[in-house]
Amino acid sequence: MTNFIEEKTALEIVSTSYASGLLNLRHRSINGLLGFSHLPANTGTFGGGALAIPHGCKEPHAAERYIEWASGFDQAYIFTLLGGATPHKSIYKEHDILELYPWFGLMDQAIETSSPLSELDIFDRYHLERFMGFTLSNIYCGVIPLDSCLNVLEQGIASYLLDK
Repeated sequence: MTNFIEEKTALEIVSTSYASGLLNLRHRSINGLLGFSHLPANTGTFGGGALAIPHGCKEPHAAERYIEWASGFDQAYIFTLLGGATPHKSIYKEHDILELYPWFGLMDQAIETSSPLSELDIFDRYHLERFMGFTLSNIYCGVIPLDSCLNVLEQGIASYLLDK
């Protein structure tokens, strides 16, 4: 992205989440000359984060209210203005959003042609995530020395992937 903004490359494939950096182009000689399109063969994917209530939460109803507020239209609108993406379809039709991020006008078509699959779908991610979480917890608690943590993680991931 930096190379594109500094006019060192002519083409970049950028995730929507990182495309807000293109706003810096308004102060460059190519202002108004920027184009955008879908990935070749319309092979994009969509992902995202999640808000969750952990087991044992002392105030689950307050957590639910927070999630409702954080996921609501007003917060999603602000989040999108800052360069994020939202599941609120109507936000991508807002004039000021489209003025800042004109590529959001392609969102409907991008969603229709995107694939929900990722390269990680070829194996059981839950098993790998449990291993990672357990290992990171042991590193944090001092069970696994910090100087060997990368080796432990690398070996564990490699052995899991080789089994697949």
